[in-house]
Amino acid sequence: MVGCAGPLNQVSALGKRVIWEVSHMAESERSEKHEKARDSLPEGLRTVFDDLVADYKFHATKRHGAPYVSYIVLADMVRAGWRLGAEPLCEECGRGGPEEGH
Repeated sequence: MVGCAGPLNQVSALGKRVIWEVSHMAESERSEKHEKARDSLPEGLRTVFDDLVADYKFHATKRHGAPYVSYIVLADMVRAGWRLGAEPLCEECGRGGPEEGH
């Protein structure tokens, strides 16, 4: 089966820019709240936090036009065990991953 070319699988130029900007964000470019939330995590979880922030900013920008983020809530989620554990589902067809023909 041919993979779906739904909107989730086609990252827009804006989405790519948001993901790139967050992943290359220097400490001086982070807000005080962002830095405080990030620093509340053990060193080994900070990259998980950075990935979650990038994904959240991308989807918030896509849905609302602006990336409104509660960094401390995202840090709490990482601390509680949040980890990316699955491939995202296609918004268009609701399927995802190679086992479903994507």
